[in-house]
Amino acid sequence: MRYPFVIQHKVTLENKYQAIQNKRILGEFEYRFKKSHADHIRFIDDTRLLVKNEIIRIAPDLNLNFWTGIGKAEIEIIRGQKDSRIIYYKYYYTRIFIGFSILLSFLLISIISMDFNIEKRLEALFLLGSIFTTLYLILFVIVLIRHRTVFNGVIRTIKNGLQQ
Repeated sequence: MRYPFVIQHKVTLENKYQAIQNKRILGEFEYRFKKSHADHIRFIDDTRLLVKNEIIRIAPDLNLNFWTGIGKAEIEIIRGQKDSRIIYYKYYYTRIFIGFSILLSFLLISIISMDFNIEKRLEALFLLGSIFTTLYLILFVIVLIRHRTVFNGVIRTIKNGLQQ
């Protein structure tokens, strides 16, 4: 079953990186995730790492952090063709979508209950809806960029570690 609120990044490690064990790759991801204040990190087996976060949390950084809106993430390493390995990084952004839906619902209810004429209500709805939609899109893009950057950084670290 395909889950609708998931983003996936993948990279293929060629034959020359076969000396790197899966445990080391997952360990590097675990280190990065711990630094980013993930709530629960666990190894499923030697090919999968699972991250789960609390719904309501107060992280040590107390601001927009790496896991805002992300409830679950997973790293999976599978065998590819010709002794290559494929590393998949999936993260589920359901909480961003639910938060956006709740915010727009409250906005709609509060504007409908205002004591203005219909034109002023529509104006307010359009203006505030546009502002909040733009802010949530910016949040979503920031989440995309940050997770992609960490994924690429870990892969780069793994590849550079073998060359040293």
